[in-house]
Amino acid sequence: DNKILRKFKGHQDKISCLSMCPADDTFLSSGDDRSVRLWNVQQAGCLAECKLPVEAAGGTLAVFDSTGLVFCVAARMNTGTGYYLHLYDARNFSAGAFAELKVLFDDLENAID
Repeated sequence: DNKILRKFKGHQDKISCLSMCPADDTFLSSGDDRSVRLWNVQQAGCLAECKLPVEAAGGTLAVFDSTGLVFCVAARMNTGTGYYLHLYDARNFSAGAFAELKVLFDDLENAID
């Protein structure tokens, strides 16, 4: 039919990434407003929202793992020296990240050499 069934409103800036959960009807959106939102395709409002710290630049990425139980949020550091990686339990998103990593470009280059 090619008609709009539902609009998902919430981000205040451009959307940079969408990721569908392989286990259920949820999906993640991340945007240049430095937020990540968890949605259900059956509901109009977002289920949860995570605001990224001011140290993170815009253009964040969010992706589920292959089981749909864990997802990762990646955001560039404002300094331009690497990325912040935060891992979340998709069933308990509001509890915050269970792991927070800083991946520096210099460390990546050294590991490759």
